[in-house]
Amino acid sequence: MKKSLIGIAVMIMTVFVGYKAATAQGIKDEPLYAYTDPKEKGKVAKIYDMRGNTSLNPSARKHFQKRHGDYTSLNWFVYETGIIARFEAKGLNHMSLYDNHGVWKHTVTYYPYNKIDQEAIKTVQSKYPDFDILRAFEIRASYAGPKFIVQIENTSEMRELVLTGKKLTLHKTVSYIK
Repeated sequence: MKKSLIGIAVMIMTVFVGYKAATAQGIKDEPLYAYTDPKEKGKVAKIYDMRGNTSLNPSARKHFQKRHGDYTSLNWFVYETGIIARFEAKGLNHMSLYDNHGVWKHTVTYYPYNKIDQEAIKTVQSKYPDFDILRAFEIRASYAGPKFIVQIENTSEMRELVLTGKKLTLHKTVSYIK
């Protein structure tokens, strides 16, 4: 379980760095092409190709539409190792990862402080009263149940906690250098 959480955290950082690098290279503003699918209620999706191949696996698109049809914006990123769908739905940012065959691996939902469930906030604050809550991530994976990761900090360190129901588990601590 701990190894899978670490693996997911590494994937999140890899995707974030790859996305930032693509943005820095100007790729974000220059999609390879955009499409409008009648099944997607006339919404436009942009596809950014990071590997020189113009194909988007139809299985990934079909799965995405079935699972996240209520999105308001969508960008696809096609890499050598898989496909990423970055989108907004219900006022939250999300990222779904698929392998090259279009098989869904996991979806990460990003929660700013003002969108975190109040019960989760109470649970964290009861155990860590001297810390401020920064943000949270919900990870839904094809191979495990949903995980809720909360990032907190005080003046000397940042911590990542895994919240399962009302149970908190410390995942990682980073001390600030003064």
